[in-house]
Amino acid sequence: MRYYLDGRVAMVVITNDDKKRLNLREEDLGIISPITREISGVIVGITMRQSRVDPTKFKISVRSEPGFPANELCAAFGGGGHPCAAGAEIPAANAKVAAALILKHIVPSGDGLAVTD
Repeated sequence: MRYYLDGRVAMVVITNDDKKRLNLREEDLGIISPITREISGVIVGITMRQSRVDPTKFKISVRSEPGFPANELCAAFGGGGHPCAAGAEIPAANAKVAAALILKHIVPSGDGLAVTD
């Protein structure tokens, strides 16, 4: 897990190599998304999984505190959901690029965070 924006964003990245090395199935990964939001000080928790079918696509699950629009963040990538729980799929060459694409849409705003174009 990595932290960004002074610990207000937590991101877990699971690549296909991780899935293979740890013998993880897709259905095993669903329990991870809510955990990122249980960490003290985290406003936005993101779980990113590399697609087995197309390794240049990354599925993201975003969980947030009220006040940060997870659905607006995911809409930037053609996804959607609810204000505090949303998802999307991001095309990217690798996980590092996908993470950078996500993070460029999250900016500090007062005491919290906001979504930017």
